[in-house]
Amino acid sequence: MWHKARFIFRTPFTKEGRRAQADDVTQQCMRVTTLTVDRAFPYMKTRLPVCKKEEVELTPIENAILGIKQRAAVIESECDSEFVSVKTLQPLLQGSLLVSTLRVHPCLIDVVQCHLVLTHLRSLSLSLSLSLSRGSHEIVVNEGPVKMCRPFFEQRVQYPPENVTALGEALRAFLRACKRALGKHEMIMGPEYLELQEQLLQGYQDLEITLNNFIEGRV
Repeated sequence: MWHKARFIFRTPFTKEGRRAQADDVTQQCMRVTTLTVDRAFPYMKTRLPVCKKEEVELTPIENAILGIKQRAAVIESECDSEFVSVKTLQPLLQGSLLVSTLRVHPCLIDVVQCHLVLTHLRSLSLSLSLSLSRGSHEIVVNEGPVKMCRPFFEQRVQYPPENVTALGEALRAFLRACKRALGKHEMIMGPEYLELQEQLLQGYQDLEITLNNFIEGRV
């Protein structure tokens, strides 16, 4: 990272203050802290004084908007890569469209790649675990966009209209990213993944219907 002078830290919290992570997404807040130093890294010194500090507290629905935007950004970034790889694209698609246990065969991904994918998905506020047994890898995804957004649309009258609209726009961008990634996957996959491509396509179609129902108020 060159010419880096701003650093952003995100800290989850709940209004009750007893724990950082909430089981209920409507209770999960986020504190975004931005620190600005008076020079840009890299620099001759390894430490620089902070000349500006900003803090913003996101409400639960604002936190959900941020989470969906981050998911879309990670998928778009992978699609924009000069050399798109099924090793990272495929688990991202599975984690977005097939919200369940992802069983990844060793011929597709090694342990290092598993942890790379976990890093990507954890950055999107997903609850994850990794298990390795009998030569296969499992990535267990416990949350998806439907679970993240459903409560806000079901109780939309309790939230500012502009936030509900922004959440809908973020979901549309997420769907566009997934559709683009599906096209990329179809182009680069081998014939052994035809069945998986069909499952991903069906997952996308189901997700599109569900999310459009949310956005259009049919919940």
